[in-house]
Amino acid sequence: MVAQSSFYTELSRFPRVTQDISLKASGDQSYQPIFDELQAGLAEIADEQLQVELQPIDIYQKDDAKHFTFRLTAAHHQKTMQSQEINNLLDDLAERVKQKFGTER
Repeated sequence: MVAQSSFYTELSRFPRVTQDISLKASGDQSYQPIFDELQAGLAEIADEQLQVELQPIDIYQKDDAKHFTFRLTAAHHQKTMQSQEINNLLDDLAERVKQKFGTER
């Protein structure tokens, strides 16, 4: 029998904030590298006080462009997050992906 380690993460007493981000990319761009880069960016930002989750919502292709939509859910354990904080977080993530893949927000 193999022992499995598990850990407990306390739920935040403060409300979660959810916001979507849509990124426009070239028609030949695949979803996975963009998702992985967003996850890597969130991993750098998140800590014990800030929990974040990213979910894919939609992929839409028209002509020579693809639009990827993701939903970010964030909860902080010490405060209620403001819209501007989430907007800044999404701006940083969008800039990171833009530099690597040339996407537009």
